[in-house]
Amino acid sequence: MLVKSPHKKYTEKTQMMRTAQTALATLAISLVALSANADTISGKVVDSAGKPMEGVMISAFCAELADPTNEKSYKRKSVSVFSQADGSFSIEGLFYKKYYKVRARLMGQLDEDKKDVEVGESGLSFTMKPATGEDLEDQRTADSGFDMLKWTSKKDKEN
Repeated sequence: MLVKSPHKKYTEKTQMMRTAQTALATLAISLVALSANADTISGKVVDSAGKPMEGVMISAFCAELADPTNEKSYKRKSVSVFSQADGSFSIEGLFYKKYYKVRARLMGQLDEDKKDVEVGESGLSFTMKPATGEDLEDQRTADSGFDMLKWTSKKDKEN
């Protein structure tokens, strides 16, 4: 149907172009709405008393073959975020695989892992437990090893 306007003269080609643009815009909006959480894993982190924990590093890991001809050539990919004050987290941009291993980690707490977490999961929950004894000792910071190094001069050690 040809639309007539008192201000512009429409041709049949112009009308077809506008119809095509409208159809493409509608399709794009629909695809965005359908895939809103398709590349995301989200959830919440709490402590053993059920209180939200802020600053916990949440990482999603997957492995893929770096060389398709070599089954042992895995290349590990990961995405990490930190939990918010309310304990919530959202890991976005997970386009590599459908399932991920997700780990929660915070100094002074035991790591918690979840395997085969499907992209799109929105209710993943972690309950962190305090690390004690040897588990706590294993969580050394990177700078804690400097005292074990042997320095040739005091100046080098202080720098």
